[in-house]
Amino acid sequence: MFLLAGLMGLMAASGMALMATSGDPEDAADDAMLPDESEPTGSGDLAAEEAGADDDPTAVAAAQILWGGSAPDAIGGSTGNDQINGYSGADTLTGGAGDDGLHGAAGADTLAGGEGRDNLHGGDGGDLLDGGGGADTLFGHSGADTLHGGSGEDTLHGGQQDDSLTGGSDADALHGGHGNDSLAGGQGADSLFGGAGDDLLDGRDDRDDPDGQDYLNGGQGADTLLAGPGDIVTGGDGGDAIHVDSGAGADNPVEIMDFDPTEDQLMLLWDRDGTPEIGIETDPDTPGLTRITMDGEEIVRLRCETPIDLSHIAILDPDAAA
Repeated sequence: MFLLAGLMGLMAASGMALMATSGDPEDAADDAMLPDESEPTGSGDLAAEEAGADDDPTAVAAAQILWGGSAPDAIGGSTGNDQINGYSGADTLTGGAGDDGLHGAAGADTLAGGEGRDNLHGGDGGDLLDGGGGADTLFGHSGADTLHGGSGEDTLHGGQQDDSLTGGSDADALHGGHGNDSLAGGQGADSLFGGAGDDLLDGRDDRDDPDGQDYLNGGQGADTLLAGPGDIVTGGDGGDAIHVDSGAGADNPVEIMDFDPTEDQLMLLWDRDGTPEIGIETDPDTPGLTRITMDGEEIVRLRCETPIDLSHIAILDPDAAA
């Protein structure tokens, strides 16, 4: 027993990740990669000590495996690759430097990855997850969760309820999952997938970002998609409202891949004086391609088989957009 614990301790100190993984990032992620919430697992034998509600939440030795108890815990990691399990209670888990694995489990938890390539799992309850620096992977799981990727190329998965996901800087991938989710890519070339539910996808924060071409896919449900210059939009199933920023133009028009005028609506955001003249031009060389112009400048390219007219287009003040 002592020999096994010693070998496991050497593995932890060398930076080996002692945590489960999952295959399906959408649904299986909500059932995997979470420790047993009832009792600490055998890996708890490797922890320096069990952290309780009255413990000092200071950093401990490198590459530790730590766990909390039934009361709210505040547990801080080290400069190594730590695994921290909150279990019951509204826990505050901080990874610090290194490639950390944080599991909130039951309760409304707050998880902060810090620097490094971290894996954060909220578990049950409405959790707040912040990846921090590095290319992080965040899972909200159950509950209405709030996920912030931070800097680095992050991957965010909302989970089962109505979640809020923000990518931050760099090229991020955001997956809303189930529920009516809100996704904002931020800076960088982001990929936003609403999934099931009536979702809000926002790729507009890239007007001054030349590398900010986002991919927005609403998925199932009646979604609202806010497209910035150069974005590529797929509404998916259901009647969707697609908002196009007036910053798009001939050099970076928004491309909409599956516009259906029988159920979708195109909203053009106009932040200048006067009322623009809207033009609808079919491309004779490309069947199914329609070009939308505002005051003669191409702003949208529509892929649709059914002809559209001005009744399918609305002009909105940006302040009126969702």
